[in-house]
Amino acid sequence: MISLGQRCEYQMIIRISQIKASNRHIVQRASINRTKTDTDRPSSVINRQRSFQNRSVSHRDVFQVKQVIHTQAAQGYCKSKGMDWGTIDTLPEIVGLALFTDGHIGYYVGGGYAVEWRGFNYGCVKTVVKERSWKHWAKLPFIDYGDTGSAQPAETVTYTLGSRLLKKGSVGSDVRTLQELLNQLGAALAVDGDFGSKTETAVKAFQKKAGLKQDGKYGDQTHTALMAAIADNDVGQRTEPDPEPEKPTGTKVRMVCDNGTVNIRVGNGTDYARITAVPDGTECEWIATAQNGWHAVVIGSQVGWVSGKYSEVTT
Repeated sequence: MISLGQRCEYQMIIRISQIKASNRHIVQRASINRTKTDTDRPSSVINRQRSFQNRSVSHRDVFQVKQVIHTQAAQGYCKSKGMDWGTIDTLPEIVGLALFTDGHIGYYVGGGYAVEWRGFNYGCVKTVVKERSWKHWAKLPFIDYGDTGSAQPAETVTYTLGSRLLKKGSVGSDVRTLQELLNQLGAALAVDGDFGSKTETAVKAFQKKAGLKQDGKYGDQTHTALMAAIADNDVGQRTEPDPEPEKPTGTKVRMVCDNGTVNIRVGNGTDYARITAVPDGTECEWIATAQNGWHAVVIGSQVGWVSGKYSEVTT
């Protein structure tokens, strides 16, 4: 008797193979059509073909562009339907999730494995999620995942605010950070990391103030608005030049503040937009340190910057 994961895996392999086989048939048929003489085809078809041939774009280029567009559209479609999503480091142990990276989609079959189509040389294969470059995951609106709202990631992780969709019932360190930031804006929430009715009400109140859809869910748009609204907790506006920092020798960057949150930005200064905010004691992988003392760190699936005044490099 096969498990749910195996059954989903087989179904995904069959479905992807059917789609790719259909695509090959289309390509082969197009190749046959190109061998016909001009007299066999209408002038409108000839003109369109000649117009295409005059462009310095290969069939592979067109296919890759379509892949990127289709991947972005699929991921955006899942979000627009209010489905759960997150960065790959928050991947929960739920069979049937879609996995996304640039121009590519796969499906999670459980136990740290995915099935994906890796081109005609490899075919449809089963791969290890950690060994691939997946960036995001999402639930698909046409799959019934059952009661998986409280499912936890395959491994214990510290959630970063903005790395996944938060809604009523969500639990984690990112919910705690959200509650702290909403309290900075006037809410009176218990900072317990549990997204309950009061947190949902506070999110709706913020969304109303920001001119957003008041659905009580903390997604991309609400995150962007909150990052623009919270007070600065980093430096970079000194009038005197920064001293030359000592070269760090550690591998981690630990946030150091007075029981608050520290902003992670897209560049090494307060003029840059915020990516997220993380609580005191959070550790991120260190990449480099700029001359002004700001540290480049890995945050989720991207690189961010944190002020040296509110962080330190450790081993």
